[in-house]
Amino acid sequence: EVEAVTPNPDYARRTAVNDIAVLTLAQPVPGALVLRPLARGEGDGMLSAGSTVRVAGWGNTVTVGKAFPDTFRVGNLVVFPSDACGSGADFTYAGFTFDGFTSQKADARVMLCAAGISDDGHVIDSCQGDSGGPLVSGTGPRARLVGLVSWGEECASSYPGVYTRISSQYDFLERNGAIGSTAPTVPPGRTVTPRSTQLRISFVSAADGSDVTAFAATVLDPATGQTWNCFAAPRRNAAPS
Repeated sequence: EVEAVTPNPDYARRTAVNDIAVLTLAQPVPGALVLRPLARGEGDGMLSAGSTVRVAGWGNTVTVGKAFPDTFRVGNLVVFPSDACGSGADFTYAGFTFDGFTSQKADARVMLCAAGISDDGHVIDSCQGDSGGPLVSGTGPRARLVGLVSWGEECASSYPGVYTRISSQYDFLERNGAIGSTAPTVPPGRTVTPRSTQLRISFVSAADGSDVTAFAATVLDPATGQTWNCFAAPRRNAAPS
């Protein structure tokens, strides 16, 4: 059950700016897989124009009438350039030219525009019933929640679907407990540089979105059996520690 709903206090119904809320469950869900939200400045390449993303849900699958599926549906989309999501520029993908939203409709600072084309030339889009659903980039431990289904001009039309840009909402999510810690799934990079009487060990966090609080190394002298332990804290700028 949902215990609390916390909408972004800066949400504007007329423009759909900051269209996001945090739902707090009454109880934890043991074993649930966590899809980590994309942080501000993280993985900018995931959202470059033409990047592949996926949208999922149980929303309407027809442009006229209603046809809600019994199974979870996933659509492959591409991210539109920012000027097609607030500056009115058209965007052509797979031979189909989409109309861009002007600044009166969309704001690329807090919104993403995306759509796809199927193998038989039909537009792939989110629709009614998908609202609030995930827009995902990447796979495995590098998968990130990059957007939420927000609004659009009809469904599968000449306009892309519009999604709340998650990286712009990261501070709001963090303040409301929606950013959980993630354990490392990939070992850190490590280099060892011998010196005259020392070893220099450098660590680099793996790009799996995990929360690293410390690095540790144990050095063993096989001749004497003596060991040394050293520790280092990760640096904020992701430079080697």
